[in-house]
Amino acid sequence: MAVYNNVSATDIKQQCSSIANEVERCMARWQYFAIKLNTITAEDMTAMGIDQNYQNYIGSLRVALLNIVLKYSNQTPLNSDDPSYLTKLFSQLTVF
Repeated sequence: MAVYNNVSATDIKQQCSSIANEVERCMARWQYFAIKLNTITAEDMTAMGIDQNYQNYIGSLRVALLNIVLKYSNQTPLNSDDPSYLTKLFSQLTVF
């Protein structure tokens, strides 16, 4: 029997459970955030000082988040865009 860096069955089970719970939390959070973004109008964003170009990026991120959630749920995504591009673009963004 091979032992890898003293990793036990309990360690693996706990890590699997932790990651599965994290995925579930992320899916719920991303869907909630995308839905909230959809409630903010272009006029609201302009009033906040967000220019049209950035509003377009935010709209694309919203769709990307929804696509990730839809694909996770084995549903048809809204479009065929690759969500990783916008996720990387916004990795430093703090909207709220």
